[in-house]
Amino acid sequence: MADTLDILHVFRAPVGGLFRHVRDLALAQSRAGHRVGLLCDASTGGDMAERRLRELEARLAHGVRRIAMPRLPGTGDAAAIKAVRTHV
Repeated sequence: MADTLDILHVFRAPVGGLFRHVRDLALAQSRAGHRVGLLCDASTGGDMAERRLRELEARLAHGVRRIAMPRLPGTGDAAAIKAVRTHV
């Protein structure tokens, strides 16, 4: 592929159907030659999510980053936005 993209998927929960969808999409994009990374919540998912994210990180050019992303809007949102900006 002549034109490669830098892609960052930002989402909260590293579990469930959304995670499976993003994982499959990110892997397909990586196989297509794009440089892909994930940024998701650090406070959810437990041991299973940690294991799955470690496996995925090895296959993504931009890796996996986890930051605190509260589920409900609040004062922590500004910190989460700032943290996301450091990875974009």
